[in-house]
Amino acid sequence: MGGALFRVKTMMSHTLKKATIATALAALTCGALGTGVAGAAEPTSGNPFASSSSQLEQLSSKFLGDKGDKDGNNDGGKDNEEGSGLIEKYEEVDGFKDKLPADEAKKAIVGTFKAKKNDAVSVTFNEDGTLSYNDGCNHGSGTYHFDGADAIVIDNLTETRMACDKPVMADAQDFKSILEIKPAVFPIDDSTYALGAQGIVIQFVKSEDK
Repeated sequence: MGGALFRVKTMMSHTLKKATIATALAALTCGALGTGVAGAAEPTSGNPFASSSSQLEQLSSKFLGDKGDKDGNNDGGKDNEEGSGLIEKYEEVDGFKDKLPADEAKKAIVGTFKAKKNDAVSVTFNEDGTLSYNDGCNHGSGTYHFDGADAIVIDNLTETRMACDKPVMADAQDFKSILEIKPAVFPIDDSTYALGAQGIVIQFVKSEDK
């Protein structure tokens, strides 16, 4: 009888050890899986120009406040990581004229245009409704069309995602800010056009290369 009882106790002890080990392994496995899921990268939106009405309000107030001198060297309007001061007010642009109607603007913008204050920033509008750009740090492509208000609407964008120095990123952000607010096309002279809306623009000079 005593021997049988000993064998039962021994079997129970082995069973409990196995259960304890299995439980621990299960806990470790679940913990590892939980960590893996939590640390997984989430997909991001593919549109670098995605904007909201609040962004437009912020952008307008940012540049339509006290902007500083006429050369764009402002102290109050922007956080002075400063770039090249690409964005200007309508009244600061010499030769500024009324926007072009869509049928004229479509013809005028075909080609490659470089920002007047920083020729590392450029955009190319193709006749087939596609575009490509270089914001001085990253480059991308997409499509465009004109809406009923003679404004350029940009869609289907993809771009590289590099980080650059703060002044370079400041110009890149200014460039994207203008494109995302559905800019109109304002003629300045035979080779210079301003893209913008809501009182602010960036001037672009048509490249001789295209």
